[in-house]
Amino acid sequence: MSCGEMECPPQPECITTYKLYRYFDKICPFPIGFSNMQKSFLITIFSAIIMMSTHQVLAEPLTGEAEAGILLTNGNTSTQNVNLKGKLELQQTKWKHAAKAEAVNTSSNDTTTAERYLFNEKSGYLISEISDIYGSVEAEKDRFSGYDYRYTLVAGYNRKLIDHDNLTLDTGIGPGYRQRRLENNGIEKELIGQFDARLGWKISQTAIFSESLLFESGKSGSITRSLSELKLDVIGNLATKLSFRATHTSEVPVGTKKTDTETAVTLVYSF
Repeated sequence: MSCGEMECPPQPECITTYKLYRYFDKICPFPIGFSNMQKSFLITIFSAIIMMSTHQVLAEPLTGEAEAGILLTNGNTSTQNVNLKGKLELQQTKWKHAAKAEAVNTSSNDTTTAERYLFNEKSGYLISEISDIYGSVEAEKDRFSGYDYRYTLVAGYNRKLIDHDNLTLDTGIGPGYRQRRLENNGIEKELIGQFDARLGWKISQTAIFSESLLFESGKSGSITRSLSELKLDVIGNLATKLSFRATHTSEVPVGTKKTDTETAVTLVYSF
């Protein structure tokens, strides 16, 4: 088969970031206002997920999710809302790895009202069946947060407090380093402490509720983040997800609100 043009659906052996860019932009054009850099960022995330899910490049089983929600309206008011997420997890004998990426873009009447990108990678080394030591790195760019970017590095200890068939609870705690760049080019660098908890509840064979809470504190202030999700199976590997995300920053630049919230309904493909 020639790989000159993408077929529908695209064949795994022909997938490249450039070809996916052309393919998706042709069948489902990106919202007006998305720069080439933003388009490439999103396509890179999902091309990596597609390639890793269709090629057995690792001996251990790889699991993950690709998630998308898009809302476009025209008429008296023109709005565009794009919410894309990707997640990969790899479980080995002694190691476990998890990576996720998110992109949110909202505009109304050609004016951007929300724009956020996030990448997180976490690797843990199992020291028992219920505990591990881990290291994580996170980078976030939120156009309306008052900061140009935020980087966080953390090393900590994680323990599973509850591990039942239908209910799990994990907690983690550790020291770290945070760097934030203000929009006026000032840079904050500091040591932090971070705590997180993750609850999973299998309500039924087709419904799963999850709640994650993260709190980190340093000299320049604290950040509290909560994410509530309800995942409902639709058919096969497809599901729909309802989510609510809230982030509270104790100290923010002048003119910036301390609390941001996001409510989303998305379609999820799991593998």
